[in-house]
Amino acid sequence: MDCIHVTTQAELDSVLSTAAKGACIHLDGDGEFEVSGSSTVSASKYVAVHKHGRGSTITGGVVIEPAAMTDPTAADWADYYGLDVADGIVTVYKGVNDEYTTDRGADYSPGATPEAADWLPTQECGNGLHFSPSPGHTFAYNADATRFMACPVRLDGLVVIGDKVKAQRVEAPGCVEVDLVSRPLEREPVPAAE
Repeated sequence: MDCIHVTTQAELDSVLSTAAKGACIHLDGDGEFEVSGSSTVSASKYVAVHKHGRGSTITGGVVIEPAAMTDPTAADWADYYGLDVADGIVTVYKGVNDEYTTDRGADYSPGATPEAADWLPTQECGNGLHFSPSPGHTFAYNADATRFMACPVRLDGLVVIGDKVKAQRVEAPGCVEVDLVSRPLEREPVPAAE
């Protein structure tokens, strides 16, 4: 496998949005890098690496890992993953296919505000719309995702289910397509099927 060397966060962001899943990326230099999702990081023995999440693999370095959450509230969950909450709204992420849907059928196209008709605020999968804390985290639940949607939801309506949450609905202004590092994308609309 060929390895890709990057020296800045901008180079890393570019590589993450275009490299094949599982690519070997080397972070070179003395800067600070942020890597999200299920990632593998290698570091020399004197490099401090902050690990957030079970899906990461770190080789070498000095690993700094926060304690696991036990029985977290929605606010705890958002804080743990570094998500901003403004006016009671937090942005969470959904991995979808090229038609902005999942195998469950909800429409997450840009501007859509899907709502779960079967909503039950229980700490179990099902009965709601499920979301992850970053685009990279969505691969754990949809390994075939080709598009990533940022979705505003009410923090007080979230139910935490481990490393994901569920909500009854997406709030206005609706879903926004983003890349793997949460930057908004602008694409031509998908033509409606005839």
